[in-house]
Amino acid sequence: MYPGGTLLNPDPDNPRYFNAGHPFTVRGQAAIDGFKLLGSKAGGGIYAFTGAVGLEITNNEITGNQGNFGGGIAIGMQGIGWTGVNNADIIIRHNKVHRNGGVQGGGGITINDYASDYRIEENLITGNFSRFNGGGINHGGVCPGENVIRRNKILYNENFFGALLNQAGDGGGIYIGGNAAGGTGTGNVTVDGNWIQGNLTGSGSGGGIHVFAANGQDLIDYPGQPDNWYKISIFNNIIVNNVAAHKGAGIYLQDVMRGHIVQNTIMNNDSTATSSLSFEAGASNSTPQASGVVAAVHSQILQTILETSGPTELDYSNPVLINNIIWHNRSWYNDASLNNGAGGLAANPGGIYWDLYVPSDQMMVRLLIPSSCFLSQQTDPHTGYDYGSDNYYEDPLVMDSYTNVGGITTIIDEGGNNIAIYFKPLMPAEGDYHIQAVSPARDNGQSVVPLGFDDLSLDFDEDARDVGAPDIGADEYR
Repeated sequence: MYPGGTLLNPDPDNPRYFNAGHPFTVRGQAAIDGFKLLGSKAGGGIYAFTGAVGLEITNNEITGNQGNFGGGIAIGMQGIGWTGVNNADIIIRHNKVHRNGGVQGGGGITINDYASDYRIEENLITGNFSRFNGGGINHGGVCPGENVIRRNKILYNENFFGALLNQAGDGGGIYIGGNAAGGTGTGNVTVDGNWIQGNLTGSGSGGGIHVFAANGQDLIDYPGQPDNWYKISIFNNIIVNNVAAHKGAGIYLQDVMRGHIVQNTIMNNDSTATSSLSFEAGASNSTPQASGVVAAVHSQILQTILETSGPTELDYSNPVLINNIIWHNRSWYNDASLNNGAGGLAANPGGIYWDLYVPSDQMMVRLLIPSSCFLSQQTDPHTGYDYGSDNYYEDPLVMDSYTNVGGITTIIDEGGNNIAIYFKPLMPAEGDYHIQAVSPARDNGQSVVPLGFDDLSLDFDEDARDVGAPDIGADEYR
């Protein structure tokens, strides 16, 4: 049951809950456990709009569903801006969410405004598709408290911009965003110990993770008090072989005042520069884009807020970058002369590996400053910046890495994004990105080892090629 009024215009003075007269108030009082949910054409596999305090969604297989607000699981409604939805303390755990489609929400799991203190953990999220943001997971809007996305396998999900939608097309694996630049922000979000591999954002940025508008109103509420500003923490993840049609195939950040990227493996991700955003007006060749970790200049509205709330702050996202392996992230572009004029991918002539980037201009030189990180080269070939002796420039020697093999096809499509990307392999059994015993990363204390799936109880036996992932009940990665 929706609150009083209508879905789009609820009446906050007449709150009603789907458990009418007895709203849920205790975690675990409401649970969806042990189902196979498939075939929805409008609402997605599971949709909880309001009053779902403490809802636990566990041990389900959610597949083959389509939903406007989210394909697999959707909580709340993005942009509603109403605290009365009251979806606090939701747990989404031990589910297999695969082959679902979202229209104006994430393909796999969507979390919207005021789902405070949520936990998305130990799920297999694979083969989902979104026409909005977040092929695998979409966090849209402000969620107060401490929100956690941890120990999930987020594999081979995709999103693509639909021409009728605005502010869409980012975050192949995970999208974390406020509702608008300078708006309510996102709340605190920790992304910890996830395996994020082979995800594709076919028209935007952030193949693995995209974060946008994390901060806004919090700066106004707490001027000059950065300890009270929302934080984005990205720890202990394996982020590999993801693809972005624009930039930031590993991680992309914009309007993030307090970001921490610590002890991750960000490796072999590809930015293809095939999005319409990568072409200058009238150009047939695209402009190569950075691939590994890319930060952007703050939006103008956030810079205006900073004039009073944080006048000494930098004008771009400048995350803490410590103890990461950021290695061999590749930069490509569309060369229109290839394939008899049909176009094709060519290596960035400035250097195929482009691990770190933030745009500079005549007014300011902007830099990301890694510490104790493995990088492909000491001197950035695109900026000339020397990352210095505090980092390492040798092969980290992971167990078994691989690079994507693929190409592009020019098609007639919507919104100017008329180049489609294809790549292989699409088997999550490919590669092992844990460091070897003889790895210099181990010697230098760079042990990037996400937590294992020791206690994961799922046991699905479908063919890996069919569902996009192996049996995760039997696969422990540590």
